[in-house]
Amino acid sequence: MALINSMGALGSFFGSWFVGYLNGATGSPAASYMFMAIALLASVGLTLIVKPARNEAQPQVA
Repeated sequence: MALINSMGALGSFFGSWFVGYLNGATGSPAASYMFMAIALLASVGLTLIVKPARNEAQPQVA
């Protein structure tokens, strides 16, 4: 749980920082919007590709 929360916080920080960097470097928000669109599409792709492991454990008789 802590790892997921930490990754979300780091992504929030670095994503905001990178968007600001792109805005400053290009002088236009177009590159930032492109970055956000590509990140969104990558997230959708990973969601469709990565499947959770199936837990096929047999029930144990007590």
